[in-house]
Amino acid sequence: MILMLINNIDNLNNAVRDVFVEYGLDSEVNFLYSQYPDRSDIQCNELLKHKDLDSLNSLINKLKENLLKLEEVSGCEIEKDLFINITLSNNYLEEIINQWSFDSENFSKSLQDQKSKKVLIDYGGPNIGKALHVGHLRSLSIGRSLYKMNILVGNSVVSDIHLGDWGMPVAYMIALIEKEKIDLDNIGYVELEEIYPRSVKYAEEDKGFYEEAKRVALELNKENEDYLQYWNKISSISIQYIKETLEAIDHSFDMWKGESTVNNLISPMVEGLIENKKVIENDGAKVANLNIDPPILIEKSDGSSLYMTTDLATILEREKEGFDEIIYVVDNRQKNHFKQLFQCVDYFNFSKARLVHVGFGTINGEDGKPLKTRDGDVYKLDKLFNDISEKLSTKETPEESVSKLINNILTFSDLVSNRNTDYKFDIEKFTDTNGKTAIYLDYTYARVTKVCQDLLQLNKEKDNYKDILITNTIERDLIITALKFKYFLDMSVFNNEPHHLANYTYDLARKINVLYEDEKLSELPWEEASPKLALLKVSLLILKTGMESLGITPVGKI
Repeated sequence: MILMLINNIDNLNNAVRDVFVEYGLDSEVNFLYSQYPDRSDIQCNELLKHKDLDSLNSLINKLKENLLKLEEVSGCEIEKDLFINITLSNNYLEEIINQWSFDSENFSKSLQDQKSKKVLIDYGGPNIGKALHVGHLRSLSIGRSLYKMNILVGNSVVSDIHLGDWGMPVAYMIALIEKEKIDLDNIGYVELEEIYPRSVKYAEEDKGFYEEAKRVALELNKENEDYLQYWNKISSISIQYIKETLEAIDHSFDMWKGESTVNNLISPMVEGLIENKKVIENDGAKVANLNIDPPILIEKSDGSSLYMTTDLATILEREKEGFDEIIYVVDNRQKNHFKQLFQCVDYFNFSKARLVHVGFGTINGEDGKPLKTRDGDVYKLDKLFNDISEKLSTKETPEESVSKLINNILTFSDLVSNRNTDYKFDIEKFTDTNGKTAIYLDYTYARVTKVCQDLLQLNKEKDNYKDILITNTIERDLIITALKFKYFLDMSVFNNEPHHLANYTYDLARKINVLYEDEKLSELPWEEASPKLALLKVSLLILKTGMESLGITPVGKI
């Protein structure tokens, strides 16, 4: 990841590039934030390419001379590892941070890229008629953070929850509803979610019921009016429940589409692929004509669709919107499905968009297996919320803040881990006020914000905040950390890995606390306190922006 934040980086690039050109060398130059912050602020590794140069010592001396002429640079060291280590001048750092301190709009603009993309993020993916459970949390947390971060860098972003609302699972439910004559007008979601597991058990034990469910699925595809009525009622009850549950933890979506949306596209799509010989018959089924083993199944021998079929049709529909990128946030167990899907899309020439599968590991319990209740049941979100609420009640959390904190806890505990790894769910750890937790971020933000507000109110007869000045290493360290925000934001967006920004946000909060705890601000004269408060204020702005881009709502107010 190339350093993209520091203003006037061109001056540094040119100072190195000019010397390289003078010595007849490759002039490409990239600066990175230093891997060794105790030695330097930024570094350039391009000199390593020329370690065998006869005139290396002369080149090193010339580089130092050129760099030390710059106002931005206060120190330059090139050691045996040939890293060009640069210490930025305090005046330069003060200039940059003061631009942000007094102009939040300038800060926001500095985060946006010149060339924006149109991005769709497909995440969440709950099934109608089924309870929301911990297995949905990672998709929701990761998807929302990618959505918010992409907006922050200037992309045009659309979110789609993409419901599992068609196919055999729905057919099972309808078959059981008919069998047991269930009145859907007089049941709520709790009763509805009991239907699916019962229907699956019937299908496993009764071949006749299974065949009836298959018939229902085929009739539903043909838009049988009676079955569509059942489907509409199931969908209505489910979507209301899903929306209410997700809104409680600050999740919303631009689109509420699902597999059913593209049902009318499937037949003409498959017929067209057969006509163009892109799809062929194989033992009665329809498969992609890719000459691979095993073949990629597009349609079953009985004419019913699969996830592959609906996903392909969905891509065709989305292609009309002209997306540059489509991101699927689905767990790693579906890795092979997306590999095959993207292979088919490329072969069928269905989309110009870049298709990306953002996979993730599982949330595990103490036993290292996917998290369940003590009874071995699926851990539903409703129960999870209640368990965390009970835990928060012992921490004297204000009632109005509980729902926000639950969202924050669930989100940060997920995002701080690399999405590709599994992680253990630990309520004690995730609600610790001193650990790497959302509560620590909230507490830092609320406490330091209040101090800034109180001191400003106390000195209301004074001028507003003074310019930020670097008077010690703590202040300097905080400024350097604050300036790294875009670096970690870009890294997270580029790699679809929110943990980079999540861990940075914690580091920033920690360093805000170091400055706050080191200085007795209320005891200082306003002239001395004001620059420090200004630094805290801009650091809090960055902390707030980081938290919000992760999907975390600060409890305090700035």
